[in-house]
Amino acid sequence: KPGRCRLLVSFMLVNSEDGDSAPAAMPNARSKGVELRQAAFSFLQSPLIPRWLVHVVTPLFLHQDLVFLHRQQAILQRNELNTGRRWKNMWWTPAQTDTGSRALRRWLDANGGVGWNPGTSSASLLFADQSKAELFDTYRSHTEHCVSCQQALRSFTIAETVFSTLGTGFAAAAAGAAGAGGSNGAMDPLLLLASGVLFGSSALACGAVRGLFHEYRYEAQDNN
Repeated sequence: KPGRCRLLVSFMLVNSEDGDSAPAAMPNARSKGVELRQAAFSFLQSPLIPRWLVHVVTPLFLHQDLVFLHRQQAILQRNELNTGRRWKNMWWTPAQTDTGSRALRRWLDANGGVGWNPGTSSASLLFADQSKAELFDTYRSHTEHCVSCQQALRSFTIAETVFSTLGTGFAAAAAGAAGAGGSNGAMDPLLLLASGVLFGSSALACGAVRGLFHEYRYEAQDNN
């Protein structure tokens, strides 16, 4: 289906020039930044990590290049349909970092592509040039199709409501206790207020996580 893909993650263990193996938890690590990213990916693949958590944090990385890659693919397919030329005749890809892209394109060419590829009878299904709102819509692209994420979304929605209600209740109780002026039987207003803040903060945290099941926007110009 145009604009949709299944993410497959794998790691390559690359030995050094002296034959030493890379650390198991940080394969192919060349710098501290790479080591941290590799370690994070390895951690997320642990069976101890809930599946929904892996799904929620994945867009934090994937959405960084989503708009750029999606629209470049749309431009490529549009040019192929209009000119009849293939990708290898339109783009110059000499860099080592282009190896993966070239390998994928060659594999698609050798195996007939996919159903919506311009080389097939369904060439009219041009790669959709979607808006950012559609591209960053994690609910329609994933959550509504994932049982694990649906269950987690319901849990966070309920937790947000409960914490919000409790926070409001404790804040009101703190105001009442303060108005009582420390009379006998009145609870400490500061303790009640602290409890209200704690529950309110928990509600905000649950709301923030809940939002990730619906949308995760990434704007490159804001990444400073």
